[in-house]
Amino acid sequence: MKSFMPVSIEVSKARIVIIGGGKVAHRKLRTIVQYANDIHVYAPEILPEIKLLPVSWTECPYSDDLLTEASLVYACTNDSDLNRRICQNGKNMGALVSSASDSGDCDFLSPAIFQHENMSVAVSSNGRQVRNSIIWRDAIRAFILEDLIHRR
Repeated sequence: MKSFMPVSIEVSKARIVIIGGGKVAHRKLRTIVQYANDIHVYAPEILPEIKLLPVSWTECPYSDDLLTEASLVYACTNDSDLNRRICQNGKNMGALVSSASDSGDCDFLSPAIFQHENMSVAVSSNGRQVRNSIIWRDAIRAFILEDLIHRR
């Protein structure tokens, strides 16, 4: 079993590639766009909500060359075999990869994040209990915001 260490990495100039244009990709992108500027989404079909985000998007089938020069790759398709192939190809090209299907294929995981001003809290279950990570993040957010209200 893999062991993931929480870290923060500088991604403002990193080329980030998301393969997949559905709900999972959209959920990841809502966070990614807060930190990065060079984001590319590729999928045969892309949700209209994704097209409204500040990202480059192309409706096309997956091909290995889409990962060229990527620093981070997110495999967010509904096909676990394709996600595994995307991860392997991304690793072969020197990118760090994350799969929506299998944390065993991942080099990194995206935690549930709460950010307020210059402070961030990230909650991760190492890919095992994603819903609990979100519940914890929301509880921490509520606690911190309530505390800030009472301090003012």
